[in-house]
Amino acid sequence: MEAAMTSDCATVTDETLARSAANGDRLAYSALVERYRKLAFSTAYAMLGNRDDAEDVAQEAFVRAYRALPDFDPRRPWGAWIMSIVRNLCRDAIRRRAVRLAFATGHAEPGSHEPSADGQTPESTLIAAERLTELRRAVADLPDHLRAPIVLHYAYGRTYREIASDLGLPESTVVGRLAAAMRRLRRQFAAEASS
Repeated sequence: MEAAMTSDCATVTDETLARSAANGDRLAYSALVERYRKLAFSTAYAMLGNRDDAEDVAQEAFVRAYRALPDFDPRRPWGAWIMSIVRNLCRDAIRRRAVRLAFATGHAEPGSHEPSADGQTPESTLIAAERLTELRRAVADLPDHLRAPIVLHYAYGRTYREIASDLGLPESTVVGRLAAAMRRLRRQFAAEASS
């Protein structure tokens, strides 16, 4: 019976499936997820550059879309709606990552991650993008033994203990490597700022 229902879903429009899902039809929602799962993941992966983050974002997008189904307007394309959720979640993830890394390297001023009352100017957006690019380059240039702990801690929020377990190192070594990586990044940014 379920196989027949699944094949029937293949010929139904997204909007009809979304309307059915909003009325409690879980099979209809499963069909929507199956239709857009690969596209959601690919989009998130392209924006984030990390498979695990992309999977998390894609999954969270479908959870949020499911919760918001009662508010979905079936006259709008469902595919565009779910993809806008994916893109917004990616932007949020990128902002969180940038804020964590900026604070970690001492290149953020208190409150700088808060949007201004009138929104960001194109100039401030460009400056922020350039800083983020410089930071990513600097982190990528670190030796592997320093890069891994800093990325795990600041980009993924892993604790010292979790990083130690992930890398098979004593926790004290992780702390030392994080400190060494931070010193290198601060020296590099200070040198670039003075030149």
